[in-house]
Amino acid sequence: MRNALEMRRVRGENQYLKRELKKGHDEKIIIGSSEEMVRVFKMVDKVADSEATILIQGESGTGKELIAREIHYRSRRGAAGRSSASTAARSRATCSRATCSAT
Repeated sequence: MRNALEMRRVRGENQYLKRELKKGHDEKIIIGSSEEMVRVFKMVDKVADSEATILIQGESGTGKELIAREIHYRSRRGAAGRSSASTAARSRATCSRATCSAT
């Protein structure tokens, strides 16, 4: 009985946290209407349906994390957790050309 009550509590908490995460996403809207941004938005739509792992590259401060979140929330996995890793902190010794690009 105790396990059943605990499971119910955990499920309720899980649903609440998912709703809160979704709210946080809704507050961060990506804006832009240039040709480049239209191309980015089309790419986001295209890759969101993919099951592939996505590598997003770009200069610091260009919105890579926002694009990653947008792809995630538009995907079928939008309600699930998301993982991201910054390659900026990785040293050249631990990066190969296939996994990391040095700036």
